Amino acid sequence: MSTRSTRIAMLAVTLASASLLAACSSSSSSSTTTTASSSSSTTVAASAGGSKDVAGFTSQLTGGRIRTYKATYSLTSPTYTGTLVVERMPVGNVRFDVSTSTQSVAVIKTSGTNYICELTKTPTTCLSGIPDPVTGVEALVDPSQVVTNLQAAAALGKRNVTFASQTIAGEPSTCATITSGRTGTYCVTDQGVLASATGANGSVTLTAFTTTVPASDFSPPAGATVETIP
Repeated sequence: MSTRSTRIAMLAVTLASASLLAACSSSSSSSTTTTASSSSSTTVAASAGGSKDVAGFTSQLTGGRIRTYKATYSLTSPTYTGTLVVERMPVGNVRFDVSTSTQSVAVIKTSGTNYICELTKTPTTCLSGIPDPVTGVEALVDPSQVVTNLQAAAALGKRNVTFASQTIAGEPSTCATITSGRTGTYCVTDQGVLASATGANGSVTLTAFTTTVPASDFSPPAGATVETIP
């Protein structure tokens, strides 16, 4: 593997690890596009979080994995800020773009070939043949940890989880606030996509959402140099 290819692989791992620190340490069928407004509004008062409430919320959250969408998030933590773009197109196609002020990497997984691409420099360089390049980055928006935290808090009593309705990036969302154990607030859109996750060490917040996803996004950028790992 070339020196630049090695750097791309290490960069992807570094960005994925940094992204995970941001949120997980405490962490309609028609085509539409929406962008975050300057403020969000809470529309319904919180209610007690019983087991049925938690079950309904987690079921809604896990439903986003089977939908086609593109979601843009802002990432913040005490030491890290950046942007995450998540694109899904069932079955088996997912792309994550992780960017900071100095670096940008695209991690692409398809039913055929997987890629990691460095987007910061021209020409773009991609590595192919990587077994599963999205595992680390996907953990950032993976609902499994949220589900675990909610279930643990609810098991301690109804008052440890409360729910409210909120609009985030123009998307109607339901938010669950955990007040014991791994405290934080997690929001999911009506379409089952993570809208925000806020904990002691940072946050992930949806800033734009669309159900229009070009199939070409799951291939290396035009003109990219592709190196295959043996």
